[in-house]
Amino acid sequence: MNNTLTSGPELTGSQQKTDPGLRILELNGDLGSLGWSSFDDSVAEELAFENVTNPSIIVDLSDVNYGGAELLRFLLKLRKSIKAHGGEMVLCGVNDDMAEVFSITSLDRLFSYYASYQEAADALDGNTF
Repeated sequence: MNNTLTSGPELTGSQQKTDPGLRILELNGDLGSLGWSSFDDSVAEELAFENVTNPSIIVDLSDVNYGGAELLRFLLKLRKSIKAHGGEMVLCGVNDDMAEVFSITSLDRLFSYYASYQEAADALDGNTF
């Protein structure tokens, strides 16, 4: 279930075989403002939580070089969708610059983020966020 858009942000998504409710969304590159509207639609199709109770998602930002306001909007929108389905969302691979943005905007109170994918997965497994 990999999908790369021809313009705008790059999406790589996967579903865990052991847990149909867990998704990993890897974002890559410079995530400025180009192509976000078509990207939002692609992510919605890719993640498709309609038939999943209490979905969980890990958004991996390890390979994001830059994320502007549109990235923050996207993360807020995604979190709202996950919460509406009774699920949880955590972030991993947040770099120092992005962590500072989360802190300045107080989004660090809304998003739980971890240094590695494994820490994020453990947090979801143990609900320690």
